Amino acid sequence: TDDGIVQKIRIEQLEENLSKTKTEKEQMQSSYQAKIEALNSDMALERETYQKSRAGLDVLYHELEKKYDDECLSKIDVETEYQLQLAQKNDFIEATKLMEKDMVMKTTLYTHMKEQIDGIKDENIRLSEKLQIEEKRNEEREHQLQSLEKENQMLRETISQLETNIEEINKEKHALNDTNESISRELTKIDAEKTSIETDLRVEKDFRQRLQQTLTSEKEKVSSLQFDIHELNLIKQEYDSYKKQMTKQQSDLQKKFQEQEETIRELALKLEVSIKREDEFREKDGLRSSTWMKDEDVKECCQCKKDFSPLRRKHHCRNCGQIFCETCASTKLPLPSSNKPVRVCDMCRNHLLAQCAVNSP
Repeated sequence: TDDGIVQKIRIEQLEENLSKTKTEKEQMQSSYQAKIEALNSDMALERETYQKSRAGLDVLYHELEKKYDDECLSKIDVETEYQLQLAQKNDFIEATKLMEKDMVMKTTLYTHMKEQIDGIKDENIRLSEKLQIEEKRNEEREHQLQSLEKENQMLRETISQLETNIEEINKEKHALNDTNESISRELTKIDAEKTSIETDLRVEKDFRQRLQQTLTSEKEKVSSLQFDIHELNLIKQEYDSYKKQMTKQQSDLQKKFQEQEETIRELALKLEVSIKREDEFREKDGLRSSTWMKDEDVKECCQCKKDFSPLRRKHHCRNCGQIFCETCASTKLPLPSSNKPVRVCDMCRNHLLAQCAVNSP
């Protein structure tokens, strides 16, 4: 009985518990269904918002892709501009080197041209002295020609006299021939006079031979004088041609001298223009306000911050006055304050080269 009562009580408790659990189950199912419905509605809303946000994100993605492409293009343009600036920088450095070489070449050309002009002046002086000497020689030759012409006239007169003498001798010869014929006819008659006539004939023959010898010698003298006159005429012609050549050479040298003087003037003007340009460039470039740092106050490089040591020595930048190591101040550039290239740090080098690139036309 007690056990039945206990079992009934347990059964009743169990039924109550079952009813409670059923109610709780129904409540849980209803709450879960409500939650599921709420979740479904939330999922639908989230899907709609996701789709909308996805469409917006796609638009943003396309816009970002366009911006990225534009940024890439701008980056490429910046890189090309940087390369162009580097090329311009290298071109400017080469141009400065070429300008320095050109200045050195111009100075050497100017000195060489000056030396050539001095040489041409010396040659002109020598040629003028030679012309004076040749003119003096020409005058002496003209005096000699005049004297030779006088001697030629004298020889012609002597030749004419000799010809008259020869004609007289020929006349005498004809007369002697006539006398010989008469004597030959009268030989038979005059034998005593034969010896005397023979002696006279011998004397006449000797005189005739002497006359012939004198004639031959005179003819030889006349021929030698004619040859000398011919040589003097040739010398005169050569002298005239030489004189013409010398005058032509003198005129050509004067023209060359004038042309060289014009080229020297042009070079001088170009040098003045280049010097003015350099002065303007130096005035534009200017010196930056620099403070000269003391060696005792600095213990490390102002750029790489490395400590100085006996191996890593200190070097002043001649533009900004700060102290650097040798690697950070290895370049040398000409400054407006100094004609020679001096030591400059990397920052001042970049600044000066940028100013030169900006100021260069």
